[in-house]
Amino acid sequence: MKRQLNVVLVLLLSAFILAACETPKANSIPATVDLSSVRQFMVDQVESGQVPSAIALVSKNGKIVFQEAVGHQSPEVAATQDTIVRLDSLTKPITATAIMILVDEGAMRLDDPVATYLPAFADIKLGLGKTATKSITIRHLLTHTAGLAGYSPEVDALWGSSTNVEFADGIARLPLRHNPGDGFQYGNAYEVLPAVVNVVSGKEFGEFVSERILIPLGMNDSFFLVPEEKRNRFSSLYTKDKNDRFTVMSAPNDPNAVAFSSGGGGLKSTVGDYHKFADMLLNGGKTAGLRILSEQSVKAMTEVQVSPEVPGTWKKGRGWGYGLATRFLPGTDNPEPIGTFGWDGGLGTLFFIDPAQDLIGIVFTQIHYSNPHELREGFQQRIHRAFVSK
Repeated sequence: MKRQLNVVLVLLLSAFILAACETPKANSIPATVDLSSVRQFMVDQVESGQVPSAIALVSKNGKIVFQEAVGHQSPEVAATQDTIVRLDSLTKPITATAIMILVDEGAMRLDDPVATYLPAFADIKLGLGKTATKSITIRHLLTHTAGLAGYSPEVDALWGSSTNVEFADGIARLPLRHNPGDGFQYGNAYEVLPAVVNVVSGKEFGEFVSERILIPLGMNDSFFLVPEEKRNRFSSLYTKDKNDRFTVMSAPNDPNAVAFSSGGGGLKSTVGDYHKFADMLLNGGKTAGLRILSEQSVKAMTEVQVSPEVPGTWKKGRGWGYGLATRFLPGTDNPEPIGTFGWDGGLGTLFFIDPAQDLIGIVFTQIHYSNPHELREGFQQRIHRAFVSK
């Protein structure tokens, strides 16, 4: 009898282990998904002369299911999965993450006045010398509703600053466009947030990001300043001449860096490294058992935080969270499902996360924003159509 009981227990245990190890059918990769058309689209974008390169990575259910690199990172060097690119505005979600780490730790609060940490913001002015009626908060910066000065010769001059705090103090002296919270203007707020991180943490922004985000996630090819020994993998930045031919704006041996770590667009990375960051967001702030952010902070980052009624907000069903945008209404010209979030950069970078499909898509090229192309939008649409319709 005892032996029979043992056999039954072994059989039950075996069945339990098999059930635990089996991937639920609902989450499996559809057998009919064919991504060859996505690769062909990337090839067509390069061969038609729209972009110099196309580097992409897609993961589904935590597994990488698509990796491709076509074109050239520099005139004589082919692009690869290890090509390092300028993330441009894909830096912003990482900057928002740095802020939310400090919020999680209780070192600061979202509704703290920025002047608590940067005294230059204590006496902010509107145009015509009027004093603002509200203080700028950390939340205003995260949501681009602070009303900071936009792009102008005065702001351009601040890029010669030696530190994040110097830049922030300089923009605090320029008149606001409106009272904090009264409008949305995408822009320079993510150059002030790094100064807040600097003051609150006691560390230079780039150092904090490296210690608290890049190194823990194993993002070993991500930097504000690409080290010399890795510049052979650093892509040139292209534009087009008057004959519509590619020309190099910034060569691989030019780090293209300002003196401080730009929170709005200064990071350089690879598709593989950025996937590690995206995977952390998809998994509610943790990856491989390592927690970077609380689930509550990730939820706040990926929810729409700016009312569509605020002047200046987008009207096409996407809204701003913290560091990224989220789809909240069905798109008429895009299969992007509600709840999909991500962002793009002006120099040719894009990532998106569809939590409902457990799907991450990333595509990079390196071409100045003055040159229109279809790579990012076309890539995202094709990936969504491949998976969402299944």
